[in-house]
Amino acid sequence: MAAGDPIPPAEGEVRSQLSGVLARMGVTESGYRALVEQLPLVVYLEAIEGLSRALYMAPGIEPMLGYSPDEWVANEDTWFDHVHPDDRGRVVAASRLCDETGEPFRQEYRLRHRDGHHVWVLEQSQLVEDADGVALCWQGYLLDITARKVSERRRRDAEARLRTLIETIPAITYTHHHRSDSFEYVSPQVGAILGYTPEEWSGELWRSILHPDDRAAMLAENDRVDRSGEPFSMEYRVFAADGRTVWLRDESVLLRDPEGRPTQWQGVMYDITEAKDAEERLRLAEARYRSVVENSPAALYVEDLNPEWFGTLYASPQVEAITGYPASEWIDDPDLWLKVVHPDDLPAVLAAERRSIETGEPFSMDVRMVRPDGSVVWVHDSSVLVRNEMGAPQFWQGFFHDITEKKQAEQELARALELERRSVERLRTLDEMKDVFLTAVSHELRSPLAAILGSAKTLEQLDGQLDAADRTGLVGGIITKAERLRELVEDLLDLERVRQGAAEIGREEVDLADLARAAIEASGLSATHRLRPDLPSVVLSVDPTMIGRIFDNLLSNAARYTPAGSTVWIRVRQLADGAEVIVEDDGHGVPSEHREVLFDPFRQGPETVSHAPGVGVGLALVARFADLHGGRAWVDERPGGGASFHVMLEGPRPPR
Repeated sequence: MAAGDPIPPAEGEVRSQLSGVLARMGVTESGYRALVEQLPLVVYLEAIEGLSRALYMAPGIEPMLGYSPDEWVANEDTWFDHVHPDDRGRVVAASRLCDETGEPFRQEYRLRHRDGHHVWVLEQSQLVEDADGVALCWQGYLLDITARKVSERRRRDAEARLRTLIETIPAITYTHHHRSDSFEYVSPQVGAILGYTPEEWSGELWRSILHPDDRAAMLAENDRVDRSGEPFSMEYRVFAADGRTVWLRDESVLLRDPEGRPTQWQGVMYDITEAKDAEERLRLAEARYRSVVENSPAALYVEDLNPEWFGTLYASPQVEAITGYPASEWIDDPDLWLKVVHPDDLPAVLAAERRSIETGEPFSMDVRMVRPDGSVVWVHDSSVLVRNEMGAPQFWQGFFHDITEKKQAEQELARALELERRSVERLRTLDEMKDVFLTAVSHELRSPLAAILGSAKTLEQLDGQLDAADRTGLVGGIITKAERLRELVEDLLDLERVRQGAAEIGREEVDLADLARAAIEASGLSATHRLRPDLPSVVLSVDPTMIGRIFDNLLSNAARYTPAGSTVWIRVRQLADGAEVIVEDDGHGVPSEHREVLFDPFRQGPETVSHAPGVGVGLALVARFADLHGGRAWVDERPGGGASFHVMLEGPRPPR
């Protein structure tokens, strides 16, 4: 049965059987319930036949396992199905043995709770007989021992941790001559640990009881330090007199006479195979705790509870390595932490501290601290309120450790993620630009081609029927559309040449006003818009083709994005180191969020004209031609509304 599955309601035959058993026991059901249901145990009655078929289950089963008594007794397999698989074989075997012998049953095992977790229980039961000695049922109880089991596991874990902390325990003390097998002294503990008397102990005996798997390495190390005079320290196995294998930790140092000549080895051998008694473990644990505190990379501290003082009672030496302030300064100056915490973090730290003091909840926070040299270190600070056995608060105990590298890594990760996000956004934008470009190029190519094809077919089919004016109009349309296609191809090729760095500037001294007037005339803008030219003579050494294209593209952009009848201003003006071209309109303008990307290839304004979408190349060429001339292009909002495009050009002016 899966965790949480409902158990069918109790059947009538179980209720009837229970009533019969209780009657033979000489008690009523209500009396029995009144007695057992007040106990801090889950009392039950089980039928003799079958495997743990419950006749009665006290209400305590529900808070213990999540099932009501009726659910539990309804199915004879309920108990079996809920025993932990790892315990089932052992417990079932014990239950069957008790069924056969009538001996009391006692087992500790795990039962599955309705929500799926397991509960440790102690179950004890014994056979109930009537006055004639006839077995009636099994009566027992279930006791939740989960807390005890957890405590036992924690105790075992604590003992294991203590054992790992143990480095040395004095056991057998010895001295022997340098580079000799002769032992001058062996303490009597050699008998208790290894079963040999001090008189029996010798270098030959020691070598003979070395474990075969350790002998070669042990003798090699022993010979090496005997020659070098370095301290000896090694763990190895030996055979005790009774055949037991004993692990030893052997440590010794070489003693020298006043002249520095080596005289003898003095050392100890520790038995590291036997468990230490509770008193010894406590003594070592206390010593090891202080060693761990003093050598831990974290700074441990204890703070007073006095709200007026709230000073540091103890700080481990690591506090200086982390914060730059010695432990003594932390203890002597109760306000030091207010000076050390970064000013930007102090309000949040004070608020969290007040909350912990008021509620008794643990304090945990990442905080910046400022060292005496001004450098900033990130620490994770955690503390808990320590209470005595009566529950009264005693002091705050905590630690903080340096997490600067972690924070830096997080910042680097955040930067990397931001770069990745930008890259993804850039790729998405490029993909959108590709779609826009393909759509626009398709339109820009198809429309002229369709017009050219239509005019050409008309000329072909009506060649003899057209008068000179019609023929001239059709031919002119073909030329105009072909020119548009040529300009589009040239724009794309120019953009690619600039991108590859293959574009070359052919500088000539030209009047920018002449280039502007030529662009105005070619644009036909005067037929649809109100033009306001301001074109004083500005002579500059530039590439006339590129600058002419700048004027063409800016005017084409103004025509495309402003309605007929709009005003367009075109101006040139002399600068100290070049010139500036300005084209403005009174249209809708360019939102600020689009201004930086408007000059990117294949970018278009937010209000693309559906009947003439363009390919987003014109302004890109404007920016790149300006860049080739040592200048730049940008767009602002025109005072009074509309867009204001600026192109700055650097170039030598002719001498006066």
